[in-house]
Amino acid sequence: MNRYVSSRAATLALGIASTLCFTQPAAAGPTVPHKETSDGTVTFTAPDALTFQGPAQATHLGRYATSGGNQTTADGRIINGTFKSVAADGSTISGTYSGTFTPLANNKVRFNVDAVWVRGTGRLAGVTGRGSVVAIVDLNTNTYHFDTTATWTLP
Repeated sequence: MNRYVSSRAATLALGIASTLCFTQPAAAGPTVPHKETSDGTVTFTAPDALTFQGPAQATHLGRYATSGGNQTTADGRIINGTFKSVAADGSTISGTYSGTFTPLANNKVRFNVDAVWVRGTGRLAGVTGRGSVVAIVDLNTNTYHFDTTATWTLP
């Protein structure tokens, strides 16, 4: 009887293992272009850290509110960037970013960052994406403007 149970257990284990090995990952939905633009304010929370917030407009969000922040390094890197976007219907999407910054003339700074959208809620649940953001921060007025060109993958 032990021999029968052992064969049965081995067969079950082999069946489960083969199923796991040959199971395909879930197919992602369509990939669509995504563009956005925003003008808002910047607050420096430390010499090497800032937060931002402002109204924005985007392809799949319409008018929305954006906020986030990051740290900077002495060698021109942007690290630990996070952002959150809230659509008019309350749906959200958030993610991370990193990149570089370059001082410009007239006390302005150019940010070149790569953004990654990782988590959505409401109608944006399951949406992910990647894109490039170019932002100009005006240190005279503590304001910014950014433009984003990205690709989102829908669920």
